[in-house]
Amino acid sequence: SPGRLQNHLAGVTEEDLAPFLIRKRWETEPHPYIFFNDDHVSMTFIGFHLQPNAENFVDAIDPTTERLIKKNVMTMQLYEALKLQRVPFNINFDGLPRAEKIERICNVLGIH
Repeated sequence: SPGRLQNHLAGVTEEDLAPFLIRKRWETEPHPYIFFNDDHVSMTFIGFHLQPNAENFVDAIDPTTERLIKKNVMTMQLYEALKLQRVPFNINFDGLPRAEKIERICNVLGIH
């Protein structure tokens, strides 16, 4: 019952809760990665998307919340050059089928 829970937590301090709050923050924050694949040519982007901004730069954003992770991570010129080389930006890794996720991770690790 709710009353029993309040009595049970009565002696809990902020210090007692700190490890759980850190864990919760870790689990809810984005974790962006750029992997340089074993082929020494291609890259795999996981955990963030790139979005051009009004300042002629590109921001890294969380693909699930669209919240800014880091502003001005690259110039628009670099972004456009990488796009011309067909660098695969803004792929929803979490939405990929399991087999494709495994294939992409294998490319990073050089497993064929």
